[in-house]
Amino acid sequence: MLSGITYAQTPEVLTAPYGPPATANEWTKYTIPLTAATFNVSEEAFQQAMANITSLWIRTEMHSGYDVGGLDEVRVGDAYLSNFDSSSESWTSGGDGTMTYVPSGGVNGGYIQIEDWATGDWHYMISPFSWAGNWSGLIGQDIEFWMKTDKPSYAAEIRLTTTPISRLALNVSENFTIPLNDSLLIQVAIDPVSSQDVTVTLSSSSNTCITIPPQAVIPAGESQGAVYAHSAPGATMGCQSV
Repeated sequence: MLSGITYAQTPEVLTAPYGPPATANEWTKYTIPLTAATFNVSEEAFQQAMANITSLWIRTEMHSGYDVGGLDEVRVGDAYLSNFDSSSESWTSGGDGTMTYVPSGGVNGGYIQIEDWATGDWHYMISPFSWAGNWSGLIGQDIEFWMKTDKPSYAAEIRLTTTPISRLALNVSENFTIPLNDSLLIQVAIDPVSSQDVTVTLSSSSNTCITIPPQAVIPAGESQGAVYAHSAPGATMGCQSV
């Protein structure tokens, strides 16, 4: 038995603050150095964590009530880049917000947006599953991204996780308004892919506005399934459902 020797424990989450933007609804670039000092941990703990990064989370909420945030041009050193020119590029959301892809209005073309549910939780954008891995070679490089929000009340944070995470996402087209007496295709996506069928339970907060099937099945070995959300009979213009 050895005494007097301690070993650094790999942090499950590394966090670093950023923001808020000086002006509402204006794109602002942020640079987060990938260093131990930035995340306020020891060099040894940082090196251990960077050897097994499972996800990057960028908090898009900077307000205690309803808000809308946008994210564009995310780069991690010389290894990863999402510019959202034509899609959401497999990014997902976390917390209390609905994410959608917006094809124009970004720093250069499209971007991803998240709209608050105002439940009291934070909302985040989460990097693709393919970004997970050994980031040791990125130590000393930067995380860069552009962000905007309509309520820049206080600073947010980024998170780097080191533990496995599973994700479920509902993805809709850039226009998530359903015309009266019409429907909209919704993709139900999971990450990582399962070796068995996955049944996802669905519900609408207002069945008098939008109806949706009670379940969606994602077949074994596949990353997504699809269902249609329908405008409810007798629905009125402007009604909303989560």
